[in-house]
Amino acid sequence: MSRMRLSDPGVKERLQDLLAADTPIEHIAREWGLSKVTVYAWIKQMETEMQTAVAARKETTGAALAERQFSLYDELASKARMLSEEIDTLRTMQRTDPTQQTALAIFRGAAVAKSYLERMGELLGQLQPAPAANVHLTRIEQILHMTVATEQIPEHLRPIVLAGQPQQAQREGAGG
Repeated sequence: MSRMRLSDPGVKERLQDLLAADTPIEHIAREWGLSKVTVYAWIKQMETEMQTAVAARKETTGAALAERQFSLYDELASKARMLSEEIDTLRTMQRTDPTQQTALAIFRGAAVAKSYLERMGELLGQLQPAPAANVHLTRIEQILHMTVATEQIPEHLRPIVLAGQPQQAQREGAGG
């Protein structure tokens, strides 16, 4: 197997693509079977050319990403409109012939419409995804702020629990 060279066809372009995608130098070197020093030397050798090419690729990628984002937004907006129209139809049906199934469909449709609107907001950068509530972390925080009297700690656990407070444990032991 011959060693890869910068002058080989497609090597410069592939290196530019990887750098534009913010691929770590270590990964490039490992993937191509080169040392990091070699990859850095290649980058230095074609520095100006690379800076221009990488910037252009990032700009193109950014524009394509923005276009895709707006396309998704339009698609969600269209689905939200269709869903809203369907909910309106169901509401009309519910007024004339109320059923539990229709009421449930309206409720679920409204929940889906809400999620569509949230995603649309996220795509536009107007909203951040809601932070996931973690009940366990909240409970741990409460436990960490609890004060426990020394008498409540079982005798066999006191040396372990009070290891950071030997003077306090001795004082309480002498006093009790």
